[in-house]
Amino acid sequence: MNRLDPDAARELAWWRVIRGAGHVRYSDVRGKTVRRTDTNHLLRRRLFVVHAYDRKPRSQEGKNMSDTKQSAEDLAILEQLNLDYVRSDQSNDVARFREFLAADFIIQIEGMTLNRDEYLEYIAKPRPFKDLTVHDVNIRILSDVALIHARVTLTTLHDGVAKEALYTDTYQKREGTWVCVAACAPDPIAITESA
Repeated sequence: MNRLDPDAARELAWWRVIRGAGHVRYSDVRGKTVRRTDTNHLLRRRLFVVHAYDRKPRSQEGKNMSDTKQSAEDLAILEQLNLDYVRSDQSNDVARFREFLAADFIIQIEGMTLNRDEYLEYIAKPRPFKDLTVHDVNIRILSDVALIHARVTLTTLHDGVAKEALYTDTYQKREGTWVCVAACAPDPIAITESA
């Protein structure tokens, strides 16, 4: 085996190969990325030290299918909870709200911040609108937290005006069950006809 000349030894202390998703990247200890061709002279001098490793530990292989199944189940549950929230709001269903609102639930609505008990009292009152319908639902699951963004349309009873509003509800999975922990619902605005 050829001895390393001092200049070459100083030029390269440690190199490693990082095997990623379909590509190989070479980098030195300073984090500088180099082209594959830049390593040819090092290979000839037997200076190239390889430390290859997988991006994902083998112990995690085979989990993708179960993760996907779990995500699909969670998504279906959250979709139903979102529908239940809207339907319960329209129909004054306080009992259903009690089932999925967390004990520490808060909501910002109509310029107020209400806790769970205050919101349940608010829901028990006659609703000032009809035809509450949800649109454009976007559910994002972030580990044990989920954000639901959507738009609703409704008609206010006192003037018959069609209105719409955006909202964001926050759910958290606690002891295996999704509960609503927070909501933000700006005041609806009149729907204007586009030109």
